[in-house]
Amino acid sequence: RSPQATRNLLMTFDSRLRRHNEKVVWQYRKLKEQYEELENSHQRLLLSDKMASVGLLTAGIAHEINNPLFVITGYLDVIRSMLDDGAVSADELGEIVAKLETASRSIVKLVSGIKTYVRIEDAAPAPIDLNSAIQESLDLVSFLYRRDQIELEIDFAHGHPVILGNIARLQQVLMNLLSNARDAMESSAEKIITVRTREAGGEVVLEISDTGCGITPDRLERVFSRGYTTKPVGKGSGMGLNLVRQMIREMRGEIGVESEPGHGATFRVVFPRHAV
Repeated sequence: RSPQATRNLLMTFDSRLRRHNEKVVWQYRKLKEQYEELENSHQRLLLSDKMASVGLLTAGIAHEINNPLFVITGYLDVIRSMLDDGAVSADELGEIVAKLETASRSIVKLVSGIKTYVRIEDAAPAPIDLNSAIQESLDLVSFLYRRDQIELEIDFAHGHPVILGNIARLQQVLMNLLSNARDAMESSAEKIITVRTREAGGEVVLEISDTGCGITPDRLERVFSRGYTTKPVGKGSGMGLNLVRQMIREMRGEIGVESEPGHGATFRVVFPRHAV
């Protein structure tokens, strides 16, 4: 009933609300800063993981490029010799040109795969032909498997299963899973990596199996945990599979693993199928 008392009460509530609002705004800004720091750390971790695998690839890239380059330089010498002798026929030139084109395409394909893999920007999700993406990744690392006498078996789904995602991130996932399969077979007498894709309803399934040592049940539950690794000191960071799961989930997918000690392991990735 007192206008002055009512005014004082309202001013008190207003003052309290302003102080509370300032506190909420400060907390929001603090959380935003922490989120940005966490996101930056995540990006640095992704880059670190990718650069480690790029370093592994570098050793064999020169060799893979040198093979077609040797063909190109060799046939250029043949053409030069034919021109010097004045003995140049259209048929012979046609055959040489075909071989040069094949060698050139091999280099272009390898360089294109490397450029796609080392891309690090967060591109918007786009339709990806899963079979083609897997084949590009296999082409990029096939020399490593030949060197280690590992056989690659491919069983692709018919047609072109399409998912929605980031091609560079997908290739990083594939490289990591293939690398783990390769490492798991170090002491195996039979070294086979099988890559399968299939469509099931509205989903696209990718399976990568190896004939390695397998994973014991107690370790199976922890393979996707941050900081956990079964590799020797100095060989694994323990971040690989945790990062793999994060990247797969960013593409609305899920990953699981099945294994029996002594009989290898199968990592299964399930993505929503993207309607073209």
